[in-house]
Amino acid sequence: NYERINLHTDLGRLGAAKAEVAALLSQIRGTGRCLLTEAESKKVLRAYDIPVTACDVAATAEEAGAAAEKMGFPVVVKLNSTTITHKFDVGGVKLNLHSRAEVERAFAEMKESVSRLASPEGFEGATVQPMINVKGFEIILGSSIDPQLGPVVLFGMGGSLVEVFKDSALGLPPLNANLAKKMLLQTKIYTALQGVRGMKGVDIDSLIDIMVRFSVLVVDHPEIAECDINPLIASADGILSLDSRVLLHPPDVQKLPAPAIRPYPHEYVFKHELTSGAAQVRPILPEDENMMKGFYSQASWPDGCDPASPIHEELPEDVCRLPPLRHSADDPAGRSHLIKTCFADYDRSITLVAEQEIHGERTILAAGRCTKGHSADLTFALQVLPHYRKLGLGRILLEDLITVARKEGGRCLKASVHETNEVALTFLKKLNFVIHASAEEGCVSAMFDL
Repeated sequence: NYERINLHTDLGRLGAAKAEVAALLSQIRGTGRCLLTEAESKKVLRAYDIPVTACDVAATAEEAGAAAEKMGFPVVVKLNSTTITHKFDVGGVKLNLHSRAEVERAFAEMKESVSRLASPEGFEGATVQPMINVKGFEIILGSSIDPQLGPVVLFGMGGSLVEVFKDSALGLPPLNANLAKKMLLQTKIYTALQGVRGMKGVDIDSLIDIMVRFSVLVVDHPEIAECDINPLIASADGILSLDSRVLLHPPDVQKLPAPAIRPYPHEYVFKHELTSGAAQVRPILPEDENMMKGFYSQASWPDGCDPASPIHEELPEDVCRLPPLRHSADDPAGRSHLIKTCFADYDRSITLVAEQEIHGERTILAAGRCTKGHSADLTFALQVLPHYRKLGLGRILLEDLITVARKEGGRCLKASVHETNEVALTFLKKLNFVIHASAEEGCVSAMFDL
């Protein structure tokens, strides 16, 4: 039941978002606070390109009125507080305000209500936001901590009746497009999201993309104990977060929960300049299935498809080939092999792919993998497409694999190479690999001390 979904996240953008949000959360925890204000929560979501409404913070009624006039009516005024979570319960939400006078009056009424129903300290001003009158579906997207599994992501029907209908699905972050789609399929609201009773369907790919980026946010920041977007309004016109809440672990919690699945290793994304243009080397993604199928179809394989077979002298950048795409009567397209390759367990092996935009399409030019064993030794395999050799790409990719192996705590990076493969052996020696005898007949072991 594996389904291809061709979505790719902007890895560079997510790296910048991680640094921005980490600085904000560190600052907040440093003050001893756990609850983010709504404005802070939306800043976190906005960093990960999750669409949110505009949100201006006002300390006085006059500031609120001025912000509303600048934003345009109608507006919503909400409580700004670092201690109160449920705004409606204390009269902290005023909807559909059409004039400056209404906004200033709502601010004063809110201050009185919060002081009476909660405490005067709980009122720390208000936020002014545009009134969204979009007919759409209310969704909840959230995360919490499971004692055994760590962070867990929730998707389902949202709004004020979320606890009544209980139409939701759980998943372990980090999600990819396929796992997010499977979560959607487990809910009843998914049928409605495709269009019902005259309402047009939602852009499902955009929704999946938001779910993926939300899951990345969760694993990027283990300081987050809970994060809820409710409601997330989804319609044919777009998807927008109207309200959000972020709760952090207390500052005295030193050992933060880790995800059950190792997140995508953003730290292994490398940029390089080739004679043919800019190229990116990065860890493989599940959504790379179609590109990897194209890569395998163009790769050259020696007789018998043995990765340690001798290679042609004009192909010095095939040191130890990746296993070829396997076909069978039950799996004519080699799907099971592709899934195993693209759905990587980053704790066991990391496959790097070198990609470049060619004729307007992203294309994988080379791939290399380092695999952990029972000891601190890691083995590697490397393959460069025939048309893109002689560009130094094999050397670049192997140097990146060495960097990965070193950061993964490896002691030695090694490969088994046919003893007659003088070109590959010369290539490895130039990179300071040491050649040793091997127990494997007809082969030698090339080893790099990390």
